[in-house]
Amino acid sequence: MKNLLTYLILLIVVSSCGDRITEAQKQEIIDLRIQELKDVRVKKFDVTECLTDCNYETGRIINQSLDSNILKLEISHWTNCATSAKNNMAGFEYKNGVLNLSIKSKPVGFEIKENGDTSYYAKAEACNCYFIFNFELSGFQEIPDSITINNNPVNNKSLISDMFEGLIEEMGDTSENNLK
Repeated sequence: MKNLLTYLILLIVVSSCGDRITEAQKQEIIDLRIQELKDVRVKKFDVTECLTDCNYETGRIINQSLDSNILKLEISHWTNCATSAKNNMAGFEYKNGVLNLSIKSKPVGFEIKENGDTSYYAKAEACNCYFIFNFELSGFQEIPDSITINNNPVNNKSLISDMFEGLIEEMGDTSENNLK
């Protein structure tokens, strides 16, 4: 709640100051958005560099284990070349035995429109790479029946639409009425 109030105050300052907003204020707004998107149930999120020696790999669950309510996952998956622990953050939803991991791009910039809507921009490249992700997620009593990433199967090499996966929600309408 405190972050939301701070965010609203900064939004008012930015709207009233127009181009006079400082770089420090811009960074603070981006940092607040990142905190808003952060999922505290994710205890670990690591990503390898782009693996070029992946040949015919299509993505798979490499390892999964449950230890003291912490689900540990090692998953290979194709996603945007700009993916990294620095550029992205993880979250998840677990419902009816299905774990949907979400990999969200951290915003690097934003634009506030005259109507007050805010659009955030994220780093992306026009290519996909094969990565191995390591997650540690808290609050689990059982190993999930199935796992998806951004609502797509882990085995996703043939899904061209995933090139910009994780960016759609960042690039859409993020006005206060639409923030969760």
